[in-house]
Amino acid sequence: MKESFDNFTCGNAMESLSVSLQNLVNAMHSRDISKKVSTALRAQMETGMYYKRQRIQCKGVVFRGVYDCSTHMRRGHGTCFKHAMRQDALNEKVFNAIRDQLQVALDYERLLLAMRGGSGEASVREKHKAAVASVKLRLNALKKKRAGLYESYVEGILNEEEYAFAKQTYEEQYEALNRLLDEAVERRERFLASISPDNKWLTMMRGAAGMTGLTQELVDAIIEKVLVYGGSRIEVVFNYNDVFYAMLECVEQIKEAGGDD
Repeated sequence: MKESFDNFTCGNAMESLSVSLQNLVNAMHSRDISKKVSTALRAQMETGMYYKRQRIQCKGVVFRGVYDCSTHMRRGHGTCFKHAMRQDALNEKVFNAIRDQLQVALDYERLLLAMRGGSGEASVREKHKAAVASVKLRLNALKKKRAGLYESYVEGILNEEEYAFAKQTYEEQYEALNRLLDEAVERRERFLASISPDNKWLTMMRGAAGMTGLTQELVDAIIEKVLVYGGSRIEVVFNYNDVFYAMLECVEQIKEAGGDD
């Protein structure tokens, strides 16, 4: 007997079917909830937030919470590291990381100043300029071919099938060349922006020069996030890291082109 329904006494087939359907929906809902709970627990384990309930042999206590760290426990270690650090120790490490980064910024600013206007920089500039010009020439040549394609069709040099095939081929080539042009222009602009003394990363680090202590304003201005690992190790991720690495790449390009002689 379920939901005030007794299949022994009820002669209504529709009522019987209704209860069966309700049972099916309830079963599907239970399976769906189970999947959602499992997915949520898996996500928590991936981020190190999952507390696994385990039995322990202690009178009067059935369960305890155990921290299951996905970055440590899954690699065969029996004990996870301590997920905590004193605030003063963390502040000191972050401050030292900022100070080291400021020295890196100063060194690279001097290096870029020495390279600016040299043969290496001029060579890389010319390389990027030539790459853009080359793709533009190919695009212009293709435009002329496309322009004459319809005339060839009208004059009977190409039949309808040949014209459609050639048109589609030219369109595909045109799209591919446009993508190449966008990429070449983006590489050129990234190079010019990276070697500029006013690039975003150098400007940000310049604004932190002369700091005497760690403040919330300083942290918000130059730090994206701070990651805490075991053994009191941290990793400071600075803002505009992409600009910093692009600058390093450009410096290497200039060196390879002879800019360090």
